[in-house]
Amino acid sequence: MKRHQKTVLFIATIVLLTIGIQAYWNYIQYASNRSLVINDIQRILDDVTMEYIQSHSNGKTLSDQEITKEIGDSKSDSIQRIVNKVLEELKMDQHLSALNDNSPSISYSVIDVKVNLTEFDSLLKQELKLYNYTLDYRLKAIDNSLVTDSLGQLSDNFNMLQANSSLTPLGSSTDIVMNYADPVLPSLLKGLTGIILSFILCCIVIFALYYLLQIIKKQKDLSEIKHDFISNVTHEFKTPIATVTSALEAIKNFSNEEISDKTKRYLDISEQQLKKLNLLVEKVMETSLLESSELKLDCQKNDLVKLIKECVQRHQLNTGKKIIFESTFDSLECELDGFHFENAVSNLIDNAIKYGGIEITVSITKDSADQVQISVHDNGEGISKQDEPFVFDKFYRARTKNMHSIKGFGIGLYYTKNIIEKHKGTIELITPNKFLIRLWIR
Repeated sequence: MKRHQKTVLFIATIVLLTIGIQAYWNYIQYASNRSLVINDIQRILDDVTMEYIQSHSNGKTLSDQEITKEIGDSKSDSIQRIVNKVLEELKMDQHLSALNDNSPSISYSVIDVKVNLTEFDSLLKQELKLYNYTLDYRLKAIDNSLVTDSLGQLSDNFNMLQANSSLTPLGSSTDIVMNYADPVLPSLLKGLTGIILSFILCCIVIFALYYLLQIIKKQKDLSEIKHDFISNVTHEFKTPIATVTSALEAIKNFSNEEISDKTKRYLDISEQQLKKLNLLVEKVMETSLLESSELKLDCQKNDLVKLIKECVQRHQLNTGKKIIFESTFDSLECELDGFHFENAVSNLIDNAIKYGGIEITVSITKDSADQVQISVHDNGEGISKQDEPFVFDKFYRARTKNMHSIKGFGIGLYYTKNIIEKHKGTIELITPNKFLIRLWIR
């Protein structure tokens, strides 16, 4: 038992470790994907800002000669002079939004300071859709630290993130601020393949370990059944052996006067016990043959009603319980192996005598023109729900209070089921105390 508990504990530990490792790996992947999504959102906002600038700009280019004349030894002074020239040309009524001082010509764009957030939001939504990002966000236009406009109903919360992009118009500082909820779903979707593979791997490991646990449990149950079987067989064999041994020892000690009568009586006892011992050996051997093709049925024409009626009468002689035989017809010829089929029905009656009530009913009825039903029913409590799925298993014995006081190997119903199936029939437990055999007439 301790060994079994250790195995269960070991398997449970492996399962928890597997789940823990996969959960940690998925968390690392999620954190990485979250960073990528945040970077993507910042890049999208910057791209939309540039697109907005380009769609609202007037551009002029200074020639190479103008740049050469203006730029002297100090780069910053030269750029300032260029800026002053641009401001003079534009008469200070609009602002310079883009300046490139690394090229031989300088482009500048003029935009209005006032930003249309509705138009900006439309561009932003289009860009987010290209990336398959669905976000709740709020836009704000900030000029010199003052919010000049806002769009969106996203409420403030501790998971809110922020992305910034500047229009950098000359003479002022207009920034676009995008507040958005923590991108949990986009981050998960970005690593969806990894999550699915991780889930599949966990399921495979758990299923494999569960299957292993079931095999171990089955092996444990088989070990217990084997132990019970050996114990029962040993007990069954020891009884006739001890009886025969005692009888032979008694015969050896008889005097000449009493040897004839007592010898005959003790020899009869020995013969009965040896027959019983031989029957036990045959039962065990027949059970081993059932699983192979070595057991061949000798099917011949037999009167099914007569066969079962005689079987019932033999059992009635050896029990105080009442056995009722019922049949809807007087005779019925079937092709079957009389010896094995009778043993199969006899096992059902024997079980009812051992474990059932005080009244047992054996009935034969015709279900259709080519099917006959044989039922064995008693008025006892019957087999428990716990034992029902296993009643036909090899060596299985129902866990009853008088299990060890009632003799048996746990092979009777297993033998019966196999014999019935070899006759192309079926047997089932239809109620806790009723077995039903269906046999097709050939």
